[in-house]
Amino acid sequence: MAEFGFTACENVNTITCLATTPPVCSNYVFSNTDKQACKLYVPEASIELYKAANIWKDYFNIESNVHSVAMDALFTNGASYDLQGRKVNSQTVDKGLYINNGKKIIVR
Repeated sequence: MAEFGFTACENVNTITCLATTPPVCSNYVFSNTDKQACKLYVPEASIELYKAANIWKDYFNIESNVHSVAMDALFTNGASYDLQGRKVNSQTVDKGLYINNGKKIIVR
């Protein structure tokens, strides 16, 4: 059942949630997660919302890593291009707007 989604996953050490509003979850979804050791990555503008939200507020390490999520998307979903049409790789990426599989990716 979805309400017990990650109950048996005792070795979860990071959770990334890109929702700007903290999702409402059952108390059992992450019941075996070590909330003191696990890092919870959320959008920077939403950190305080997560710190106040049921379930999520129990995590000690709530941070933002939106930059690394964007970087992962640039290099795991096929070729990426800058706005001048040049193919980019991990050595040439700087802050800016990129296209990957028809989607815009912003690197901040």
